[in-house]
Order: sequence, then structure tokens, then C-alpha cells
Amino acid sequence: MQWSTAYGIPAAIAVSGGWSLWQQHVRTFRALHYWWVPDSTFIDMLPQQVFFPLHNGQEWAAGDQKTAAKSTYISKMVSSNLKFKAGWVRQFVSNINLELQEVQSLLFDLGSASNYDVACKWLRDNRARWSSWTPPKTDCYEGFGLVDTSGAFVSNRASAVGCGLCQAGTASEVLIDAEGSTFQCKPCPPGYNQSNTYSTQCEPCPSGSSASSSGSATCHLCAIGTYQPDTAQTSCIPCSASQSTLSQGTVSAADCVPDSSNPNPTDLCIFQ
Repeated sequence: MQWSTAYGIPAAIAVSGGWSLWQQHVRTFRALHYWWVPDSTFIDMLPQQVFFPLHNGQEWAAGDQKTAAKSTYISKMVSSNLKFKAGWVRQFVSNINLELQEVQSLLFDLGSASNYDVACKWLRDNRARWSSWTPPKTDCYEGFGLVDTSGAFVSNRASAVGCGLCQAGTASEVLIDAEGSTFQCKPCPPGYNQSNTYSTQCEPCPSGSSASSSGSATCHLCAIGTYQPDTAQTSCIPCSASQSTLSQGTVSAADCVPDSSNPNPTDLCIFQ
């Protein structure tokens, strides 16, 4: 339509009234038609693309609109968040690089063979090529970390054979080395916890609780007789002598009150 307008070419422009009619018209009439690739609808007709000059913004601004727009890159994935569900699969799919003519040839072969046979033949004939698309087993993604042969988490690729899901008490942390970036599952430091798997950060223990060791899945409430006003702490503070708290998880020294269970500590010491 652009060239017909620009050069005054006498041409009739038609729109088919449905998918089946469109296929019939393409096969019946000797005419230019719209199509997209890769697709097998008319592949047996060996259609050829008509190329126009690349888009020129200055010419379009001057009213000369006979140049074509740039090609649009089309990328399709089976899931919008495939990276987080199966990062290794996403990386492999992203590395696939097939020439358009190659895809068209495969579609043409489907006319005389099954999908399975065509795909298997291509895989057998191009092992070196698709093997190069396979990402390293130690390329881990967020929520995962390097593991060794026993499934234990490790902190370097030299000891790793693959990736594992970060468990409760750990968080996935990026690791940069000579081969690029990957992730490792690091235990939460003392004072922090993570109760969920597939996590990327540890959470500080809230006031009134603590975590004394690394790799804690939960923080422990301050026991009766102790308190903790700050977050991310490894222990709780004992109340002063002859004082205690009325419940666990207290956050202030003001929660310490006279210990009603020991009204006379001196008598207790004499008894002992």
C-alpha cells in the first residue's frame, strides 16, 4: 500500500473475510499477500519475502513513507516468571539461536515426518551446537545456591556440582567469580532468621526475641525473667536480682517487676 501510493501503482487491495477464505485466496490468486514467519501454512508454496528499504525517519517526516519499519524481535517464553521457577531452563531457551530459513526448513520437513522424528534428527545432527546453549550446572539463580555431590551447600564452584533450593535458615546471595555470577545459600547470621525456603535475605529478630546461632529458621522469644528492646540481637537481657517478667517476649526493662514467686530471697538462701 505504501509503494502503490508513493508511485501511483494501479493495484487493488483486498481483505479476506475469514481465515479459510484467506488461505483459499492466497492459493488461488496470483497476488502479493501478507504472511508471517516462521509458519507452515503456505510453506509448500515456497513464498518469498518482498524487501523494502529500511525505515528512514527524515523521509517519513517529509511525507515519503515508502520505507519499511525495522524488524521486531519476537521472544516467547512459557511463563512470565520462568527465571524464578526454572532459571536453568530459561537460560537454555534464551541461548537458542536458529536462523529463520532453518526453522522454515524444519517446518517443511513436517509435511513428510512427525514432530518427534524431525526434532530428533535435528538434535542428532547438531549436538555440538545445542550443547553450547546448555548453561553450566553451577549457574544458580535467586533462591538457589551451590551444592556438592551430597546436596550440602558450598561457597564456591570448585566444590559444587549443581544448584539446590535455599532452605529455611538460609538466604540466597550472589557470588561473583572468574566464571561470572552465581548464587550461594548462606546461613543467616546470629540475630537473624528466615522461616521460608527460596529466600534472598534474612530477617532481623524483632524486639523481645533473639537468635544465638547462625542458620536460625526462627527467633526465640525472650524467656521469663529477660527482655530485649533492640532488634537483631543474639541474646536477651536478664532482669535485675529479685525481679522477673510476667510473660515471654518482653521488650523493656520496665517489664521487670518484683518476682512474686520468691518474695523473700534471703529466707530461700538460709533454707538452702
